Amino acid sequence: MNRTKVIDTANFKFIEDIDHNYMDLCLYHCGHQNCNPGHTFGPGKRTEYIIHCVQKGCGIFVLNEKTWHLSKGDTFLICPGEKVYYAADSDNPWSYSWIAFHGIKADRFLHHTGYSNTNPILHLDNPSFFLDTVDKILDTTALTYANELKRQSYLLELFSFLVEYSRAKSPQKAWYDYPVNTYVNQATSFIRRNYYKHIRIADVAEYVGINRSYLTTSFQKVLKISPQKFLQDCRMKRASDLLKTTEDSISAIARQVGYEDALAFSKIFKKEYGLSPRQYRKTINDNTKG
Repeated sequence: MNRTKVIDTANFKFIEDIDHNYMDLCLYHCGHQNCNPGHTFGPGKRTEYIIHCVQKGCGIFVLNEKTWHLSKGDTFLICPGEKVYYAADSDNPWSYSWIAFHGIKADRFLHHTGYSNTNPILHLDNPSFFLDTVDKILDTTALTYANELKRQSYLLELFSFLVEYSRAKSPQKAWYDYPVNTYVNQATSFIRRNYYKHIRIADVAEYVGINRSYLTTSFQKVLKISPQKFLQDCRMKRASDLLKTTEDSISAIARQVGYEDALAFSKIFKKEYGLSPRQYRKTINDNTKG
C-alpha cells in the first residue's frame, strides 16, 4: 500500500512517499526547512539519496573530511551510507529545499547531472526551479494514482533540468549519453527513412544529437565506413532496384533517391556498379530476356 506522510509546521514541511523500491527512480521524501541558527545534522548517515538546495542564508557541508561553505543556489548531494555533517550558520542560517529518492538507476541518473562522491556540489544560478518542483510535489499529497504519476513526473523533470543545467555550464566538454552503437543505429534508421530527401550528414548528426565528427567516428568504429558512404549506399541500392523494376527515366530515378543532378547521380552510380544507369538497366533487361 502507498503510505504518504505530510508534516507542515512553521519551519518544516515535507512529504514522505514510501513505495516502489524496485523502480528506476522513485521519490522518497521532500520538503522545505527554515533552519534555526546553528541547526545541525550528524555526523550521520542516510539510507537514501538526498539533494538539498539552499534558498537563502548559508551553512556548511562536510563529507570525507572536506568542508564546503554554501549559500543561496548551492546544492549538495548525500548518498546512502556516507557519513556527512551539515550545519546552518549561527548568524545567517540557511533555508533549503530538499528532495530524497531511491531506485535501481539512481546512480545513473546522478552521473548525468555531474554529481559524484568527489563532486557533491552543484551551484544553480537561480534555485527557484528546485523550490517550485518541491512545491508542486507537496501540492499532490492526496492518495490518487494521478498524483503518484505527477510526483514521479516532477522528480524526472527536476533531473532533466539538472542534467541540462550541468552540461550548459560545461560546454567545452562533449557529452555523449549512450554507447556508440545506439547513435549509429539511430543514424542508420534516420538515413533509411530519409535517403530520398536532400539530407546532409549534418542533418543526420543534428537528428541524433551529436556533432558530425563524433558521428563519423562512431560509423567508422561500428560499420567501418563513413556516414556519407552509408547514405550513398542506401541511395545506390534503391536506384538499382528502380532501374530493375521500373521504366522511370534516369532523371526521375535520380530525384527519387535524393539527387537533383542526374549527371552527378550517374557518375556516382557508375563508380559504384561499374556501369552507367542506362547500361546497367540494359544489362539487366538483356539478362532477363536471355
